[in-house]
Amino acid sequence: MNDNPGNQPWGPNNQGQWQPDSGSDPQSWGSPNQQPQNWQSPSQQNWSNQGQGQQPGQPGPYDGATQTWPAADQNSWGSANDPNQGQWAGQQQPAQGSPTWDNTGQQAQWASQPPNGGAGGPGAPGGQGGSRKGLGIGIAIVAVVLVAAIGLAFFLVNRNKSDSAGGSSSKSANPNAIIDKPDAALKDYFDALIKGDAKRALKYGSSTNTGSSKYLTNEMLKASQKANPISSVEISGDTSSESSASLSADYSIGDESVTATYRMYRSGKGSRWQMSKAAADVDLSTLGSDTLKINGVSVKAEKISLFPGGYTFDSGNDYIKYGSDDDSTMYVKDPSSYVSSYDLKPDLTTKGVQTYKDLVKAKLTSCLASHKIRPDGCPFYSPSTTNQGSKITENSLNYTSSTLNSIDSSSPRLDSGTTKAKAYLYLSVQVTGKAVNSSGQTVNVSGSASTTGNYPVVDFGTDKPTLTW
Repeated sequence: MNDNPGNQPWGPNNQGQWQPDSGSDPQSWGSPNQQPQNWQSPSQQNWSNQGQGQQPGQPGPYDGATQTWPAADQNSWGSANDPNQGQWAGQQQPAQGSPTWDNTGQQAQWASQPPNGGAGGPGAPGGQGGSRKGLGIGIAIVAVVLVAAIGLAFFLVNRNKSDSAGGSSSKSANPNAIIDKPDAALKDYFDALIKGDAKRALKYGSSTNTGSSKYLTNEMLKASQKANPISSVEISGDTSSESSASLSADYSIGDESVTATYRMYRSGKGSRWQMSKAAADVDLSTLGSDTLKINGVSVKAEKISLFPGGYTFDSGNDYIKYGSDDDSTMYVKDPSSYVSSYDLKPDLTTKGVQTYKDLVKAKLTSCLASHKIRPDGCPFYSPSTTNQGSKITENSLNYTSSTLNSIDSSSPRLDSGTTKAKAYLYLSVQVTGKAVNSSGQTVNVSGSASTTGNYPVVDFGTDKPTLTW
């Protein structure tokens, strides 16, 4: 691109400024091919960013031209011929190879690029080179601003992440993080339990549990924390060894206070501190798992693994309970403790006991009201003949029993591992009726009915408890 507006030959002087070439024809600054009249340089014209005056021997802009130079402190481009603005208002440089047109429709001279920061006009120091230098500086400034903005954003995001994790008692919530101190590792284990993070807690067990791991879940942990939260964790002990530590942990599980010893090991510096197991194995074989729920989660296994915590056992119905009426919670105090479920053996609730008695009494009453020799579904029946050989007449019999009075004192119990309850019931039934002897005569007969069972059974595992003999 021609850096010389108006096609004037210019040559650089020894000061890096542009001077007229003595061997060239004078340049017209007005309309094409017209010699300007009385052209002179403005007395206060600035030609550079430093506010330098007109250089000796350097022609200034023609007063009659449609061009004004920007003031030293101006960087914008204003309207044409507005000297008060100190702006370049002449022809703008078009795309390379394209001419511009003035207001008269005549083809104008080629325009140089707009000055950068007031420089870059004809004969001005810095010219087009100054524009490129300014552009480079601008790009560098933008790059620095972008880098600073990205760094600030990264800092704010990470600070927010740190703030959001500020309530943790653990040094690291990352399940893959390696914690160097055994007491800090044990605190992180408890932090995982408290926050319901089963995956992170399991990282601290070096051995696999023998019980079902199906219940080592976030769901089970969170339910445990809701019912019986772990709190007030205090860790103490000698942590000077690089590979082993025996730590004492004091904490609460619900209302239960716990003091337990945790033995921590690692293969060497930089490896993970672990205990033998992160969860305890619990034998449920004596409880009966058909209706068992632990913290509201249905459990169908005879041996399971559970993290430290308090676990409330429930049957899922109103007739069966685990443990006593006021205590149906099993506490897993630490991963290495022995957990007995004996005290949580299933039993009938008060409603279950009363339901059992009511069903037995109702069934026995119905059976005693029958007149048949063999009442349907009843625990007794009458012989079909007497000892003398008389044949008893069907539908002539009447049954009575004193057993109804003894039902209220019975003590039904669940069969081990089932939802069926039973109790011993002394059953004595008397029967009277009519019979036909060998002579064809109708005679009155009486005696004792035969019994078929003394253990009425009620199954509470169905939607509606049912009685069988």
